[in-house]
Amino acid sequence: MKSIFTLFISAFISLTITAQPQLSLGEITPVVGDIYNVYQADSAYSPGIGGSANMTWDFRSLNGYGQAYDYTVNYVTPSSTPDASYFPTSTVAESYPSNKGGTTYYKTSGNNVYMDGFTITVSGLGSVLVDINADNELIMTYPFTQGSNVADATITGTAYFFFVGPQTASISGNANTVADGYGTLLMPYGDTIKDVIRVLRNESYTATSTLGTTTINRTNIFFYATSSSTTTANKKFPLVAFYETNINGSSTKWVTSQLKMITGLDDLANTLEYIKVFPNPVKERINVNFSLANEAKVSITLKNNLGQNVSTLLATQQLNNGSHNYSIDNTFASGVYFLEIDVDGRKKVEKIILE
Repeated sequence: MKSIFTLFISAFISLTITAQPQLSLGEITPVVGDIYNVYQADSAYSPGIGGSANMTWDFRSLNGYGQAYDYTVNYVTPSSTPDASYFPTSTVAESYPSNKGGTTYYKTSGNNVYMDGFTITVSGLGSVLVDINADNELIMTYPFTQGSNVADATITGTAYFFFVGPQTASISGNANTVADGYGTLLMPYGDTIKDVIRVLRNESYTATSTLGTTTINRTNIFFYATSSSTTTANKKFPLVAFYETNINGSSTKWVTSQLKMITGLDDLANTLEYIKVFPNPVKERINVNFSLANEAKVSITLKNNLGQNVSTLLATQQLNNGSHNYSIDNTFASGVYFLEIDVDGRKKVEKIILE
């Protein structure tokens, strides 16, 4: 009996040690009333690799654009949104600010979560609405753990382009979601979060209309805390998320984080004495004045609200100590932008509004 008991205990300990973290339906699925605050991060940052257990993702050098949250995502009743009539079976709507992604509609059935469709606003043009057909798009089946794979091979629907008529297009495509790793996430300011699951999602669509064919490929990588993780962040939502959308070969990337990131404010104090961006809001010309305490390599870049470079005010140059002035005409679309000054590899970001 002692031998059998010993074997039982050994087997139990072995199972406990090798138990994998998992995402569960009740723990991670948003409901009406949930709120998700995020920081905008450096869109050029690499999400690292997945593919195995007990990995470490080191994001301690991930740069952010400010000390306050950049925007809030609200989960609301679908009927409270302007386009609710297109999505009658949805149970919750994920509502972003219009310049951050629009609204996405979801429903839950058993252990499955489906996307019914989404709306987005294209700056300077108008809105686009994508309505997935009755079978919807399967995006997750719970529980979800290392190696879990959810595929939807036949996605169909209709896209409405309201800035060209409206123009309608038929949509076909496929999607795949896989948990391709778990381990520890290292974040700035000492945040070390264990039992994190990395989720990789690939989507591919073709939209066909009288205007031609549009190919859309989306790759999203999410890092989720699990029930065994210790963090102050909201576990229902990604700790860090990497998004990439490619439309007919043109790629857009952006990165978000629930946790505060490096902005370079403290590191620059001994070199960058001050920086002034004026006027703000900007109508005609962006003016930048700053002073260096020491000689340094400096670059100044204007980024849009997705973190993409839209203009370079100053390519990297070695500058002497003292005051410096740079300016550029405002020829850009109206909206929120970020002016990033890099001093010897340390960054400071100023938020500006262009009119």
